[in-house]
Amino acid sequence: MIPSSYCIIILVLILSLTYQKVNTTRVSDVRDENQKAIKYVAFFTVFLFYGFISNKLVVLLREKYLVIVRQYMKTMTIFLAFLIAISITIANDIRDENQKIIKYTASLLFTVLLFYGIISNTLMAIVLFCKREYNHYSREFILITSQLIICNFMALLPQVIVVLPEMLQAKNNSYVNQTIWINHTLSSFNNFSLFALLNFSFLLTVNRFVVIILPKCNILFESAKLYFLIIFIWLLTLAFSTIDYYFCIRSFHVSDLHWIRDCTKRPKSIFTSIHYIWSSVSPIVMFIMYIAMFYNIRHSSMSIKRKLNMARNNIYERSMLVQAALTCGVFEIKLIIVYLLPPLIIKIFGERAHIPLRIFINCYIIFIYAALPTIYFLCNNRARRILKHHFFQLRHQHLNDQFVELKDQHFKDQHNLPYIFNQLN
Repeated sequence: MIPSSYCIIILVLILSLTYQKVNTTRVSDVRDENQKAIKYVAFFTVFLFYGFISNKLVVLLREKYLVIVRQYMKTMTIFLAFLIAISITIANDIRDENQKIIKYTASLLFTVLLFYGIISNTLMAIVLFCKREYNHYSREFILITSQLIICNFMALLPQVIVVLPEMLQAKNNSYVNQTIWINHTLSSFNNFSLFALLNFSFLLTVNRFVVIILPKCNILFESAKLYFLIIFIWLLTLAFSTIDYYFCIRSFHVSDLHWIRDCTKRPKSIFTSIHYIWSSVSPIVMFIMYIAMFYNIRHSSMSIKRKLNMARNNIYERSMLVQAALTCGVFEIKLIIVYLLPPLIIKIFGERAHIPLRIFINCYIIFIYAALPTIYFLCNNRARRILKHHFFQLRHQHLNDQFVELKDQHFKDQHNLPYIFNQLN
């Protein structure tokens, strides 16, 4: 209780400092000699918060996953510090000659995360659309999850077509001016795919909520009604994205790896307000629904089977909590990283942290598109078993093909042996 209260108080104090005016006489720079206390308290708070979260995850995760989670959190903590460390000088453009190290580091990170997103979503699609005897998922879950996988693949396209090529181009390349329309179009397409991902994540949460708490309302997800819901969400996402495309100019600024949204010609519209409110509120609503599902499972009245299946229920409850925390946390953490983290990091490390911070943000955005399969395989033993079965089956088929090929070759050699012997004589 004391560590958590300490974290909340200190974080509120630090965040309040980031919103002070530049010319204030009370706090000018957290790096000044008279601000050592705030600087060291900030660093101590980060590590204390890391330890507090790690201890909480012990309760939720299995022992064999605990090492993976801790390594991930350490990597995320060290990752940003490493990027800031290698960016010694203040640079306005990542394509400068003196920024080759950080440019190629960013390119490598983006490439690895893109491959991870493509492979993980492909593996999840393989598990979902496997043979019926291995597939225990409902048709509703498969249809909604398939839309999420489609959204993930769509969201990876701007990273592959815009981000990586423009990073690796020369600074004074004239070809860049000829591809501005591709930059603007795919930047808006990136917003469309991310908003669709959020909407279908909400639909999947509602589906689970209805199945567990309101089974009588499950008729909303039957046959033609489910297809109508899916089409409606695609059309709604397209409508809001079209309005955003008309009033706002989106582009990827390659010099500092910044996704820019210029809405100077945008009037105060109810559509844009709904878009912003929905993007901020829907993850919180999803998390509340997951909590309601957990308490329903925990306190539901059960027969004697409750005692016999207690271990299985505990595993299911833990899986629900982990999925809730990770699925909803991914979207909430995005808001924190994009809007709250930059002023705090710039305040502590100065302008030299701007480009590394943007690399970190874009890495997290790419990770969002791999979050669904990551959570899925982390929390689902049966999915991992199905995947192993497919790999073993594929390997067994490959070995059988090799054996048949060797057997045929051996038969041909034996058949040709008398002919070869006669030729030698």
